[in-house]
Amino acid sequence: MGSCAAYCLAQAGKSTVLIEQFPIPHSRGSSCGQSRITSLGDYSSPFMKPIINHGYKQWLKILATAAENLFRVCPMVIVSQDHDFMKEKAKIVKDAGVDPVWIPVDKVNEKYKTSFPKESSAIIDTSGGILFAQKCVQEVQRLFKNLGGVIIDAWPVTSIEPGDPWVQVKGRRSVIRAKSLVLCPGPWATEVLTPLGIDLPLKTVRLGVYYWKVKDSSFPRGTICDMSDPQNFFYAVSPIEYPGLIKVEALSMRQLLARCWLEWSKVMIPSTT
Repeated sequence: MGSCAAYCLAQAGKSTVLIEQFPIPHSRGSSCGQSRITSLGDYSSPFMKPIINHGYKQWLKILATAAENLFRVCPMVIVSQDHDFMKEKAKIVKDAGVDPVWIPVDKVNEKYKTSFPKESSAIIDTSGGILFAQKCVQEVQRLFKNLGGVIIDAWPVTSIEPGDPWVQVKGRRSVIRAKSLVLCPGPWATEVLTPLGIDLPLKTVRLGVYYWKVKDSSFPRGTICDMSDPQNFFYAVSPIEYPGLIKVEALSMRQLLARCWLEWSKVMIPSTT
C-alpha cells in the first residue's frame, strides 16, 4: 500500500520520499510472498465497487509496461451448499461486468479431484486471477523511482511531529520534513498512530498457509473457494509458487474481503490535502 501511495503521488507531480523501515527487499510486509488471489467481484458493500474497478484499471496499465509477468488469469470456482448465498455471489460477479458460469458440482469434483456434496452449487468467476505480490511491489517501486521518487529503506520511524507548515518524521539517523504525510503502517498501525492520538480498533492476525502435494500432474489451473460455511472457508490455488504443490489457506469472509479489496485498490491516488 505504501509503495502504491508513493507511486500515485509521484504521478500527480508531488515530490515524494518513500520511507521503509526494513531493508528492501524483505519478507515482513503485507504484500510479501509470491501470490495473492484477486477478483472483480465485490462481496461486501456497494461503495467498494468503484474502488476495485479503478484499482484494476491502474493495474492493467502497470501490467502493460512491466518487463516481468506480474499477473495470471486464474478463474475462481466458488462452491457452497447454500443456494441463496450462491445466487447472491453470482449477482455480485454479474454486477462487476463479468458473466458467472454455473457449473454442475460433479464436474467440479471430476476436474479438481474434490468431493463436494451433490447438494452443492458452483459458479466460475472468470475475473479471478493471481498477482505475483513481491514482483508487483518491486515493479511499483521501479516506476516510482523512474518518476523521480526517492526510497529510503532500513529507516524505522521513531516519532512523528505534526506542525505547520512542516511535519517532522524522526528516525534513528536523521529527521525528514514534509508538507504532507501519508501513513501506511500496516500491522504497525497502533505503534505509529497511538502517539498521534489516533486509536483504531485493529488487531494483527497470523494466518496459516499450507501446501499440499499434487498427486495428479494434470491438475488444472484455477482457484477453488469452498464457501460451505459463508463466514469461514478456505481457498486452494493450483501449483504456481512451488512445482507440484497446491497452496491452501483458511480465511474468514472479513479477511477475504479485506485481502481482495487491498490487492485491487493499492493503486489509488490518496488525498494530498
